[in-house]
Amino acid sequence: MTRRLLAALCLLLPLAASPACCPDPRVVPDDPVRPPPVVVADPDAAGEIRAVLEAFAAAAAEGSFEDAYALLSGHHRARYSVETLRRDHEEAGSEAQALIDRLKAALASGAEPLVEGEGATFPLGGGLSIGLVYEEKYWRIDRLR
Repeated sequence: MTRRLLAALCLLLPLAASPACCPDPRVVPDDPVRPPPVVVADPDAAGEIRAVLEAFAAAAAEGSFEDAYALLSGHHRARYSVETLRRDHEEAGSEAQALIDRLKAALASGAEPLVEGEGATFPLGGGLSIGLVYEEKYWRIDRLR
């Protein structure tokens, strides 16, 4: 069963289980006419995302830019080379290290990603987050903010 089909089934289950096909009680709509989308907490996706982020943090901390590069989305791999990633990291200096430290702290705190379809956001605190996309059967880092 594909991930998309499984996600679609998970979205439909609350409606099928409801005796009157009422909306999912976990969703509190901001607009009574058009409720926000249901976000499915996929434990498999959350674990996969955390593993990717842990591997990225370790690779960046160790200076293994080949490994860090492999965890980037296709969009970024098309724009960057391993050398460009290395140079950007070195030029960022303490900022890059602070981001790695923030990522490690968020992972250690048990922070969980917000998964929506084939995209996810992992909170780093302080208004910062990492965006990921599901492509080529793997979660990849797409945004660092």
